[in-house]
Amino acid sequence: MAYGDVNYTIVSSGSTGASANTGHLLFGTYGGLSLLNNDEILHIQLWSANNARVAGTNAVTNNSGVKIDSSVFDLPPIRSGTASGFHFANETIGANASMSWIAWRRNSL
Repeated sequence: MAYGDVNYTIVSSGSTGASANTGHLLFGTYGGLSLLNNDEILHIQLWSANNARVAGTNAVTNNSGVKIDSSVFDLPPIRSGTASGFHFANETIGANASMSWIAWRRNSL
């Protein structure tokens, strides 16, 4: 997705901090995704102040899932219902990473 693309609208943005070395819901208990239809396709961008790992389940650990650092990482297009279940964990034990995100929804043509 190109910056400034008029075909996309920001649905939600924010951050969630890790308080332990276990999996945490990426979007917290309310990240704005619950306002969407379960099947809407999103483009999600992630970055983390401290390195973190992201996966589709709460089984994510410090050495599983996709590594996210301070560079913006673009997830492939994903359904909002699937994205709402994503979890993240500290990559460095005890680092208490903070994961930030922007979720974009494609506008109807």
